Amino acid sequence: MNTLLFTQVTQKVLFLIAIFGFSFYASSQTQTETQTFTASGTETNPAVVTINIPGDITVNNGQNIESIVIQEVKTEASIIMDLGGISIPMPADCGDLISYSLALDGTITIPETCDADFQGQDVTSNTTVQLSTDLSLFTSLLPLTMDIEVTLAITYSVCSADAGEDTTIEPCKNEPIVLFDALDGTPQTGGVWIDHNNNEVTDAIVTAPNFPGQYIYIYTVQTSQDCYDETVLIIDVQDCDYSSIKEESLNNISLYPNPTNGLLHIEGIAQDAYTLSIKDLNGRIVKEEKAYSANTSIDISGIQNGVYLVHILKNNSERVIRIVKQ
Repeated sequence: MNTLLFTQVTQKVLFLIAIFGFSFYASSQTQTETQTFTASGTETNPAVVTINIPGDITVNNGQNIESIVIQEVKTEASIIMDLGGISIPMPADCGDLISYSLALDGTITIPETCDADFQGQDVTSNTTVQLSTDLSLFTSLLPLTMDIEVTLAITYSVCSADAGEDTTIEPCKNEPIVLFDALDGTPQTGGVWIDHNNNEVTDAIVTAPNFPGQYIYIYTVQTSQDCYDETVLIIDVQDCDYSSIKEESLNNISLYPNPTNGLLHIEGIAQDAYTLSIKDLNGRIVKEEKAYSANTSIDISGIQNGVYLVHILKNNSERVIRIVKQ
């Protein structure tokens, strides 16, 4: 994200700009970005860049900063010559009556020098960095303009822990659940699960409780003392029983072909309203339809290959049939 901070200070256009630079290198634990400060001034109002650390640091919102180094300093000054009523800027190089000074925490550290001498200066432990124009040798009565640009290289630590995304699944009572596979996103392995009773889970596969309701499991991935991520898995147990599905009125149902790569035909249901729900092994509904005829078909060509459970619900009866999509 690029950020621009502009502050107009004087009538002769003394301004300060802070600009986010692009990241130029990164690792799994640290990242470095640049932030640039510029100021302009005149012979009576010299250019001064003042940087308060960490207050003016916008890289990573000034958080988890590991190092701050002056990467580059650019300066430019011009004497305005009045030649017959025509104002002509004449370059005034550093050393030609003009120099620059670096002060850290109010103390001049590098006096009366030029651009390159500031580069590489580590200012991580400082609270105030000030780069100013030194006009002590400037004796001309001619107008003067000057510009300073200071670019800082700011390295900060980044957290790479990823526990996935908050997820809700809807299994039946007593239905087996592979916790890790139930999470959305791209969770890292090796984390810790805490169940709804605040106990650590040691088995990757759990069984849905025997009572309908919501049960919260928390998964935490921690890569260092200050770097961790946490996500919530809500197991919303439905009022159906995986271990003893009612089949009284659904005994004659058949599904074919199985395995299938597209259409799945259902036969053997008395003509009446019923619901077809196809769930993956984590209890997530991938397709659901209502049907009213005795024989029907459902197109599952749009779902991923794998093993699924077809839940057929009619009145108070339910039957679950395992299918393979290939």
